[in-house]
Amino acid sequence: MFELSKIMDKFNIYVPKLLPKEESFVTGRRSCSGCGKAMAVRFASKALGREAVFKSDDSKGIVFERPDALSFGWDEMTFDDLVQSIVSGIGRGNKKLISEGKTTREWVRKPAIALDKKILEENYTAFSNLLERKLNILIALYDNEPYMDRFIKNSIPPAFGIEYEHHIPGEKELDFIMEDKSLLKPLTESNISYAASASVAYPFDLINKIKKGMEKKGTALVLIHSPCPTGWIFPAQDTVKLAKLAIDSRFFPLWELSEGEFSLTMKVENSEKVEQYIKSQDRYRNFRGDTVSIIRKSVDREYTRILSLEKSKQ
Repeated sequence: MFELSKIMDKFNIYVPKLLPKEESFVTGRRSCSGCGKAMAVRFASKALGREAVFKSDDSKGIVFERPDALSFGWDEMTFDDLVQSIVSGIGRGNKKLISEGKTTREWVRKPAIALDKKILEENYTAFSNLLERKLNILIALYDNEPYMDRFIKNSIPPAFGIEYEHHIPGEKELDFIMEDKSLLKPLTESNISYAASASVAYPFDLINKIKKGMEKKGTALVLIHSPCPTGWIFPAQDTVKLAKLAIDSRFFPLWELSEGEFSLTMKVENSEKVEQYIKSQDRYRNFRGDTVSIIRKSVDREYTRILSLEKSKQ
């Protein structure tokens, strides 16, 4: 009870009874047990409600294959035609409703797009253009750390138990990864109206930030840390535990950027839990102690940079 009260005090959250009791994310999904993406969609659907129309990029291997598990509209499209088509389509639909004398309650307030963070590796130009176009749209960006595959080819257990040697990133590479993965540099330089990071470990904080993104006029983005039991190789029941460790170790900071004002949602004293976070995932089983030490130093340098950003934006 004490631990729960400490968590509750850290966030501006909604009272659970104010959330809809009815589930929009129901049985029928084909994602893996303990899937962080599935949890993220469930929590986001609580914020969006039954009237939501969710769009998703299917060109990056979406985890939800038919039959679906959603009681609201879900459409899968490729990224290239995704944004413009839904924004223009919803705009035409709203104009038609206006011409028919429909009330604002019947309009589509704001479309939501769900994307895997890997889209940034393969189509960063399109993504950066999206941030600059001032569209009235919400982007839910799943972060299950696919970018690590560039340096650590250890996501899949080796055949017949044979261990292979892989390139382990050095200090400079890790510094680049830590800065790149937070997205703060392109976001602070863009015209985005609202951006935040969230985690499935803290669902009410996630729901709160999705709601804020929907309420803000213009482009909004919520980066959601979504642990992957299959790819990261950890027990499916430990998804929330891993997500919380990522925050408690400074590996994935929770922050908010609204109308140019930046702040940390939750401040963490130190990075002593980095080793526990790394060793809880078998994809890192070949990492030596000195490698974990280098990772921790990179985590601390990035966190210090984020702290300085908070001070400069106040």
